[in-house]
Amino acid sequence: MHPEGPWPAWARDFAVSFRSALLAHPALLPLLATRPVTTPGGLRTVERAARALTDEGFTPTEALHVITTIGTFAIGQVLAEAGSTPGHSAPAGPAGETRVAGRGQQAPCAAAKAG
Repeated sequence: MHPEGPWPAWARDFAVSFRSALLAHPALLPLLATRPVTTPGGLRTVERAARALTDEGFTPTEALHVITTIGTFAIGQVLAEAGSTPGHSAPAGPAGETRVAGRGQQAPCAAAKAG
């Protein structure tokens, strides 16, 4: 990642590309969801993003919170999309389709997305 321009734009681009990479390699999800970034390449990426955020006025702590939030959100979303739940034989499907299908009265927005 090479942050350029307004931070919301490059942060979104990073989240989208990270999601795509995770969907392409779902077997990595358990590792990435449970381990901190410690590789030299991963730390360089975090440092570049943190530096860009601090240049925009974030404190170092705020910058790391933003980076962690984006990464954790992307991992969580991909877990919901591609992951499986232990003890269940079939995955939930994209965006939890099997969980919300037929529940239009209880969750009309989610049911509309799933339908």
